[in-house]
Amino acid sequence: MDVDEFFNLLFDRWEAQFTADSDKKALRSVYGGQLVQQVKSKECEHISERIEPFSAIQCDIKGKLSLEESLQAYVDGEIMEGDNKYKCSTCDRHVDAVKRACLKDLPDNLIFHLKRFDFNLRLLQRSKINDYFPFPNKIDMQPYTIEHLSDPSCNSEPDVFELVGVLVHSGTAETGHYYSFIRERPTNCGTTNWVEFNDDIVTSWDPSQMENACFGGQDHRQYDNGNIYDKVYSAYMLFYQRSSSLRREQEILEASGNPRQLRIDVPPELEIQVKLDNWAIIQRHNLYDPSHMSFILRILDFTWAGKCSKDHKKENLAMRVALGHLDQVATRTKDLPDFDSMSSLIITACRRCSLCCFAFFQYFQQHKESFRMLLFKNSDATVRQDVGQTFLYVLKKIKSYHPDEYGCMVDDGDEVSTSSNSRPTILETAADLFVYIWETFHTRPIAWPEYFGTMVDFAKLGRLESAALLDRDFLAKVLMVIAADQAFDLPSQYSRLLAVVSRRMATRPANYEGIIALADILMDCMDTEMSNHVEDCTGRLSMVQQDDTIPFTAPEINILHKLWGRTDSGVFADKLIQLNQNPVATDSIISRLVAFSAPMDIIVLRSLLSGITARTESTCIDSSDMSLTNAKRSKMLKPERSSNFIEMSLTDASVEVFVREKLFKYGTIPIFDETNGGSNRSHAMITAARELAVNILYYLRDTYVTRGAQASKDTMQPFHRILESCDPYFQVNEDLDGDLSQKYNELYPSVLEAMHNLTVDEIEDDGSDWEQSVGSSDSLADLSNMQVDQDLMDGST
Repeated sequence: MDVDEFFNLLFDRWEAQFTADSDKKALRSVYGGQLVQQVKSKECEHISERIEPFSAIQCDIKGKLSLEESLQAYVDGEIMEGDNKYKCSTCDRHVDAVKRACLKDLPDNLIFHLKRFDFNLRLLQRSKINDYFPFPNKIDMQPYTIEHLSDPSCNSEPDVFELVGVLVHSGTAETGHYYSFIRERPTNCGTTNWVEFNDDIVTSWDPSQMENACFGGQDHRQYDNGNIYDKVYSAYMLFYQRSSSLRREQEILEASGNPRQLRIDVPPELEIQVKLDNWAIIQRHNLYDPSHMSFILRILDFTWAGKCSKDHKKENLAMRVALGHLDQVATRTKDLPDFDSMSSLIITACRRCSLCCFAFFQYFQQHKESFRMLLFKNSDATVRQDVGQTFLYVLKKIKSYHPDEYGCMVDDGDEVSTSSNSRPTILETAADLFVYIWETFHTRPIAWPEYFGTMVDFAKLGRLESAALLDRDFLAKVLMVIAADQAFDLPSQYSRLLAVVSRRMATRPANYEGIIALADILMDCMDTEMSNHVEDCTGRLSMVQQDDTIPFTAPEINILHKLWGRTDSGVFADKLIQLNQNPVATDSIISRLVAFSAPMDIIVLRSLLSGITARTESTCIDSSDMSLTNAKRSKMLKPERSSNFIEMSLTDASVEVFVREKLFKYGTIPIFDETNGGSNRSHAMITAARELAVNILYYLRDTYVTRGAQASKDTMQPFHRILESCDPYFQVNEDLDGDLSQKYNELYPSVLEAMHNLTVDEIEDDGSDWEQSVGSSDSLADLSNMQVDQDLMDGST
């Protein structure tokens, strides 16, 4: 805000605080005065006057050589003549006149506003006037009053004001900085002392530098190119005090006999605040002194050198000091010169004494923001990782030495609850600390490896720890992080998450490794029967403590079962696969989903097929794009070709090689030992071969036979070869999957005979070649991530 505008607003609000008119008048008497807007006729005796209050006198700078000249122009006014004559209401005619402003009542404190900002009509923008404009240390205001102007011959006593303050503006009309030079008054010394106030810098100032620091004009310091520029800093407001008022203040001080300068009483609450602020400045000064940390390290080393005291008070205080300095100093200093030393001392104390581990944990329990700063907000990954590992070590030691306080006890190898009061246990408080960080987790993906990695290690401590996280709804949280997509209405935190992640995707994609791992660990604790779900997550910790199974919640099931709008593929499974991170945990999660229920099995299958077709539809699709929705896929895939997945797959040579390598090479009666799956695997492979044959026959019937559509011989050859390889599987184990055998026997002869009649050597191209609509065959091979042996491929061909 312009400081003149701020000044007027400040005084208006001060005045509004008073209810009594006498109080308002007293305030105006300190800084406000009155001026007279006067129109004086030059042809008659009549004068028109209008009294106006003022708080600051506006002084033009442009074209004026000094403050005195500006004030003289202020009272000289302008001549009203010619077409601009003034109409005298008394004489009822137009007359030549003088329009001017005269000062009437002057307060003890007089303020001048130097009009250094102007509006350039040619450029239509504000500009700053940097002209040289001097002002005196003392000024007589009597010549500018209405008494003197009305009767210049009157020998009135001078009304002298002394300069006591200068407010300087440095910068341009659009931006800048304000600071002040203020004269101390009254003082006991014979000299006039000035002080510079520049934000938090308060220092003595030499008033002999007034011209150079405040008058503006050209800066005569030579620059490299020899040019001379205008100073961008100059006085903007001037503060003068009446000399008689200054003398009275000085006399009061001298009469008091006080060797110090005059002071007023400060309200107690303000005095306390000032003292606290000053103490904080001293603390910061000492805290960040280079020698301070070495002093603290020596104190801590001395405190923890021997055995801990019985009451442990000294050691508890040492831990608070250590962690406070770790958070506020050691981890915030450039290049972290003291972090390793401080961290090593803390770890040594925790290894030596389990009560020091308690002190460590209780510090973060009381200072949650410090935990967030160290584990999540710190810019150095080493700090975040080190703090996370130390935190986990402390929890493990407390769990081992103090299972009651931790929240469990070891009884024949099983964890059993022992908490009998309502106070949160160490286990629950630790989980709450992770919840505290969750509130802002979406703002810093760079810290996800340490934040989620620490939670993963915490969950690995045991089923109790996982249940504590489940009790705070962390499974739904991480599932939602993976499944979040702009195609749906999301809670605000997840919408902001996607916005943050999308800005990073191109150059540095977010790391979801820990998120996926945490989802896998938490799902491992859940009841495999998804039908036994509950409405919310509360009470899961007690279920584990009572050795009960943990049911899914309705929101968790909804996330896992949510489908895209136009297909039946699952959103969560799709997004998990698209992330393409942490393959071990991803495989584990997919396996769990498949095992949960038949509907989930189908959802996952469709997600896998959708992922394959999406990759073969366009080789330019980026599988890491989190915002790739099924609606986008449908636009890239021609509707009439969407059902031809089987044909597209089997016409790809690498797919046929894959089937032969993974299925047919074991023969029609595959035998595996128990370590490799045994009879279950044999049964699965025979069933797979039979299902493959039946599905090919259904496809040929629906695509060609029913429609009477012709097919080229090259297209049909892969189907014939696969069917010939599948046929022997129906000749063995006739009791196995009788339904599949029946369908095969019904379809095989009729479909093959019909296809024999529909197959031609070559058919005309209809302009919808597969290579154009779904991309090259290499895309499917890339998706499969199969390393096909070239010799095997040649042999199969």
